[in-house]
Amino acid sequence: MPGRLAGPKRLLPRRLVHGGGPGHGSTWSNTNSYAALEYEPGRRIDCVFAGLPLRSGLGQILVCRVVCDDEVNSAWPSDHFGVCAELCSEPDAG
Repeated sequence: MPGRLAGPKRLLPRRLVHGGGPGHGSTWSNTNSYAALEYEPGRRIDCVFAGLPLRSGLGQILVCRVVCDDEVNSAWPSDHFGVCAELCSEPDAG
C-alpha cells in the first residue's frame, strides 16, 4: 500500500451482513456451483473489519450486504460471495 493512511488503531470483525441489510448473510453457499464442489455446508466465511465509530458518527456502518451472489452469463464471480459495507463519511450535523 503506497503511503501511510491514518486509521483506527483497533479493527474489529463486524458481523453485520444479516443485521445490516437484506439477505441470508451466507457468503459460502452450495447454490454456487464452485462452492458445491467442496461438499461443505453453507455459512458466513467473510466479515467486514471496521474500527469503532467516532462520537460524531464517522465510521458508523450504514449498510452491509452480501454481493456477487448471483450467476452472470452462467458464471459465478468467485467460489464465495463478497461483502460490501457503506460507512458514514460525514459527521452528524447536530
